[in-house]
Amino acid sequence: IGHSMIEKGYTPDIVAGHSLGEYSALVDSGAFDFSTGLELVKLRAESMQNAGKVNQGTMAAIIGLSYGDVNNLCDEISTEKIVVVANYNTKNQIVVSGHIEAVGNLMISAKEFGAKMVIPLNVSGAFHSPLMSPAREALADKLDSIQISDIHYPLYTNVDAKPITKGEEIKKSLIRQLESPVQWHNVIQKMINDGSEPEYIYAPIDFDNKKDWDEWELVKKAVPRFDGHLLPNVPLWGYEDESDPKVFEKKIEAASSHGVNCFLWDWYWYEDGPFLQKCLEKGYLKSTNKFGFVFSSRRHSL
Repeated sequence: IGHSMIEKGYTPDIVAGHSLGEYSALVDSGAFDFSTGLELVKLRAESMQNAGKVNQGTMAAIIGLSYGDVNNLCDEISTEKIVVVANYNTKNQIVVSGHIEAVGNLMISAKEFGAKMVIPLNVSGAFHSPLMSPAREALADKLDSIQISDIHYPLYTNVDAKPITKGEEIKKSLIRQLESPVQWHNVIQKMINDGSEPEYIYAPIDFDNKKDWDEWELVKKAVPRFDGHLLPNVPLWGYEDESDPKVFEKKIEAASSHGVNCFLWDWYWYEDGPFLQKCLEKGYLKSTNKFGFVFSSRRHSL
């Protein structure tokens, strides 16, 4: 998606990506090409999975407690077994990672401390924690074997929430990321404090899925001055044969109720089709060229 936007002239000032997404951000900013990025994420995934077999662990999301509260609970519980903060997603949505027993104890303590929700995550390992140390060597060797270029757009790193551009800095940051927490909330805040705010946020939102909308509300809270431009990928199949796209109208209304005022979808072969024309006539689309690029649905490649 980022590559398509850049090709059409929507160049970023800065980039960032959450965990694995940091590799996508680096591809878009020119650190390495797409095929190299695929090689890296494949090896990273395999190495992390193997580390999870050596050091069995799990993760959990804690909602309703501050970073300081969760961090203090982790320190109290981490005696023989380890549990640490893995993702600092928002002010009160923290993910922890560690040994299975320690994470279980942390979940109990978090509930007692007043957490609104405590959610065990279905994962194969304790990602972004010291338990991932067995994965470090393989990833470091792979990163040493490739050319990492200085990048066109500064990357705000997961580990420090600071912008970097040099290839050697990128290599060190990606290695550290394996065992370090993702400072996502700090990344967003640092971007804003440095004078950058998103004009658009793209998200593959399912208009009928409450979970997706709950996540969208978290995005808006994480970027308080964000004005609500969302570019959701609306799947069109199932609507193209409708004589009157009432279902689509309901979805637009649902989106509007969440403060969404921009839409982007894949018209693929529908570009000159009757369904798109009906959308234009109804005013759902002001211009087919408004954004100058097309996103694909999950059913098709770009």
